[in-house]
Amino acid sequence: MEGFKNVAIVNLIEDYNKKDYAFALYDEEWKLINCLNTLVVVNARGKNNRHLGIIKDIMTIEDYYDIDENKGRNITAEVVGVVNMNGYIAREAEKVRLEELAKKKAAIERELEAEINKRKSVEYYEEMAKKYSDNPKLAELVSELKELGE
Repeated sequence: MEGFKNVAIVNLIEDYNKKDYAFALYDEEWKLINCLNTLVVVNARGKNNRHLGIIKDIMTIEDYYDIDENKGRNITAEVVGVVNMNGYIAREAEKVRLEELAKKKAAIERELEAEINKRKSVEYYEEMAKKYSDNPKLAELVSELKELGE
């Protein structure tokens, strides 16, 4: 394997050991990677086998071989594709945005209903106080209620 400048440290999704592996990262795939934790397809465990993995780190070949535990280890597999998750990520973000919007809308509607009900109650009590004007206590309580509500 020649012609690559970078090494991708990848954790294979189906690897129960959760071990990190090094894969050659060519410029074409490197340009498609927009952040760490990007899903990639690698040819691990044989040239024709394809496995999904998550990028944990990207480093130059020199930096990779400067790490003591990597001395003498040749890179024998490569990143063969980058999974484009942009559409899925956008849909998930929109779903979260719509859920938050629905929660805000419901909270505002509850508050509006409470305010309207409060007004309805005060108006109803005012009408009753006018209707039963012979009871000064009723008018006094309505006036007190209005003061407390404002």
